[in-house]
Amino acid sequence: MQALSHQRRWSSLPGPTAREAASMYGTAVVVFLVILVAALQGSAPPENPFPYRIPLDPEGTLELSWNVSYAQEAIHFQLLVRDLRAGVLFGMSDRGQLENADLVVLWTDGDRAYFGDAWSDQKGQIHLDSQQDYQLLRAQKTPEGLYLLFKRSFVTCDPKDYFIEDGTVHLVYGILEQPFPSLEAINTSGLQTGLQRVQLLKPNISVPVLPDDLSTMEVRSPDILIPGQETTYWCYIIELPAGFSRHHIVMYEPIVTTGNEALVHHMEVFQCAAEFESFPRFNGPCDSKMKPERLNYCRHVLAAWALGAKAFYYPEEAGLAFGGPGSSRFLRLEVHYHNPLKIQGRRDSSGIRLYYTSSLRRFDAGIMELGLVYTPVMAIPPGEPTFVLTGYCTDKCTQLALPPSGIHIFASQLHTHLTGRKVVTVLARGGREKEVVNRDNHYSPHFQEIRMLKKVVSVHPGDVLITSCTYNTEDRELATVGGFGILEEMCVNYVHYYPQTQLELCKSAVDPGFLQKYFHIVNRFNSEDVCTCPQTSVLQQFASVPWNSFNRDMLKALYGFAPISMHCNKSSAVRFQGEWDLQPLPEIISTLEEPTPQCPASRAQGPSGPTMVSVGGGYGRCVDVGVLWGFHADLLSSPVSPPLRTVVYGGVRRLECYRNASLQKSAFLPVGVFPASGEEPAETQAGTGHRRRGDNTLRSWRLPPRSDTWFIDGDGHIAGGSGSGSGSLRSDYLVLAVNGPSVGAPLLSGAHTLGDRQTHGVYQQNDRCTPVTPAPVLEFASVGIFSFGPSPAETKA
Repeated sequence: MQALSHQRRWSSLPGPTAREAASMYGTAVVVFLVILVAALQGSAPPENPFPYRIPLDPEGTLELSWNVSYAQEAIHFQLLVRDLRAGVLFGMSDRGQLENADLVVLWTDGDRAYFGDAWSDQKGQIHLDSQQDYQLLRAQKTPEGLYLLFKRSFVTCDPKDYFIEDGTVHLVYGILEQPFPSLEAINTSGLQTGLQRVQLLKPNISVPVLPDDLSTMEVRSPDILIPGQETTYWCYIIELPAGFSRHHIVMYEPIVTTGNEALVHHMEVFQCAAEFESFPRFNGPCDSKMKPERLNYCRHVLAAWALGAKAFYYPEEAGLAFGGPGSSRFLRLEVHYHNPLKIQGRRDSSGIRLYYTSSLRRFDAGIMELGLVYTPVMAIPPGEPTFVLTGYCTDKCTQLALPPSGIHIFASQLHTHLTGRKVVTVLARGGREKEVVNRDNHYSPHFQEIRMLKKVVSVHPGDVLITSCTYNTEDRELATVGGFGILEEMCVNYVHYYPQTQLELCKSAVDPGFLQKYFHIVNRFNSEDVCTCPQTSVLQQFASVPWNSFNRDMLKALYGFAPISMHCNKSSAVRFQGEWDLQPLPEIISTLEEPTPQCPASRAQGPSGPTMVSVGGGYGRCVDVGVLWGFHADLLSSPVSPPLRTVVYGGVRRLECYRNASLQKSAFLPVGVFPASGEEPAETQAGTGHRRRGDNTLRSWRLPPRSDTWFIDGDGHIAGGSGSGSGSLRSDYLVLAVNGPSVGAPLLSGAHTLGDRQTHGVYQQNDRCTPVTPAPVLEFASVGIFSFGPSPAETKA
C-alpha cells in the first residue's frame, strides 16, 4: 500500500503529453548538449553527445550513457530510469561491493525528492557526503522514463569518493522500492542491487579512414539457448571458405542480439593453430566434457569485445592478417553470458563482425604475449590478500628479435584467471622505467577486452617489458599454481603492435632448479615432510608446504632475486637461438610512481546538501534556467513608491519549490524592481536601462542602480536594497519564463502559450507552489514589463 501511495505521489500533478515531453526534452536539452559536447571534444559535436552506453541491470530498467572530458577532467553521466519507483542509487566501488561505495542517490521521503552525493559504510548504511561532488545538471521526465544528467570530476580529493582512473571501473546500482524518511534510513542490504564493469575513461582517438573495398564476415552464435545459470562461456567453431586468401582485418564491432544487451558480457574470436589441418566442429559450453581437446589449440586472438566497448579500429598503416597460406581456416568464437537472474528460455545469436580488405596495408599487425609462462613453478600461497608475480621480456630478447626501428604498441589486452586483481606492464630502458604500456588497478577476470592505448608506445631493441600481476587468494586453502586451468593462474598482456616480427612470445618463469632449492629449505626448517624427490610434481610439492609466514616470505623473496628461464619464442613456438636458462633478472634502478590523485589548488564550492528535484510535476526543482518576472499586490515597508503594480524581474540560477517555503535567496541573480506606470526606466535611473527587443529577451540587460536591487529571501519575499529602509516586497504571483520564444516548448506542465510567447506556468506564492488555475491572462509587452488583467493591453515603452 505504501508503494502504491508513493507511486501516486510521483504522478499526482499533471504530466506532459508524449508530444509535449518530446518537445520539452528536445528543445531545452539540445542546445545544452551541443555546447557540452563541443566543450568535451574541442571540435564539432558527434551525432551522439553521449557516445558510450551500457545497460546497468539485466532487465534494462537502468541505462547509463556518458561522455569524457579530459580537458575538464570530468565525466558527464546520463542515467535513464525507465520504471521509477521510489528512487535509485548509482556509484562506484573498488571491486563492485555495495559496502564502502561512493554513491549518488535519488530518493524521496514521500513529499519531496532529493538528489545527493553519498557513501556507504562497511555495513551498507548510506550517509550523506559532507562534500557534494556529483553535480546535478538536469532531471527530466519523458515518456521513456526519468533522465538524470549529472557531472563528476575524476578527482575530488574527498576521502569518501572513488578516484576515477584508467582501467576497469566497477559500477554499482540499487533500486528503491519505497520512500525513506531520510537518506540515513537506507541500507543497501535491503535493496535490489547489482554491479556492472566498464572502462569509463575511453581514449579520445580519431577514427581512421577505411578502405573502399571492405568486406564483412559475421562470426556469431547459431541461435543458441542461453543456459539459465549465472555464468556461461559458450564455444562455437566455424570454418573459413575454402581458398580464402590473405586479407587484413582493419576493424571489428560487436553484434548483440536485441534484448540480450545485459546478458552478453564479453566475446572473443580466436584463430586455431595452423599445424592442424582440421578441427572438429563444436557448439556448446566451453567447460563441457564433450568439448574436443584439440580446441585448446585455438588461442590466437583475432578480436575481443567487452560490455561498453565500441568498434575497434586498426591504425591506417596496419591490419591484422588472416587467411591464405600458413593460416588456419578454423576460428573459435567464445561468448561469456552473465545471467545473474538466471533467466530461462532466452535465445542468442550474438557475435563479432569482422571488416577486412584484400588491399593489404603497409604493415602486418602482430600480437605478442608478455608476462609469465604457463607453468606451475610460479605459484601464489593460499590466504593472500595481495601477492605479486612478475614476468619479463628481457633486453637480450628484444635486442635479438626486434627490428632496428623497433615496434609500436597501439592496443593491449590484459589477462589473468580468477584470482587476478591488478595488472600492469611497464617499459624500461637503460635500467629506468620510462612509461606504462597498460595498467588496470581494478582489473577483473570477468571483464577482458582489447583496449586502444591513449598513446602509442614504441619499443626499441634492448628495451625491457615488465608485466606484474597482483592476486588475491584469501578464499583458497591450497597454493594456486600457474597453468591453463581456470583454477590455475596466468599473468599475460597480449599487446597489439606493428610491424609484425617473428617474436610472438616474450615471457619468463623462475628457474626450476632454484625452486627446488626453496622446497629443500622448507623441508629443513619445518617439521612436516616436504617431498623433494624428482618423481614428485611441483603441484604436489606446493600442496605439502605449510604456509606459515616464513615460507610465504621466502617464496616471495625467491621470485624477487632468483634467475629466470626466458621464453623468447617465434610463432613456431621455437626459441630464438641463444642461451635462455639461468638468466639474471633485469636490473631496474629507477621505477615509476603509482598514480595518485592530484588535488587542485582550489576547487569550486559545491552545494552543502542534497538538491531537491522534480520527477514529474511534484515538488522540487521547477525550472533550471530562465528569467523570472512577477508583480506584487502588497507593499509592506518598501522604499519603492506606489503604484502597486510593480514589475520585478531577474535571471534565474535555480528555482526550487518547497512545501513550507517557496523560494531560496541563493537561487536568484539580483532582481530589479520597476513601477508599472507603463514607462521603461530611463538611462539615468537604471544604469543602462532596457532596450525593447522583438523576442522579449534580456540578453542585453544590466542591473539597475544599487538602490533598486533586490533579492528573494528564504521566505519567498523580495528583500534588500540599499535605499532608505530595509523593507520587503511580497509577490503574490510568480511567472516563470525562458528567454524568449526561440527556445520553443515550455519545460513545465501547466504552461500557457500566449501567441508566440511562452510562459512556464503561474505559481501562487503559498506553501505548496500551487499552479494558478485558470492562470491570469499575461502578455509580454517589453523587456522587464508586462501587463495583466482580464483585458490585457500592451504597455508602451
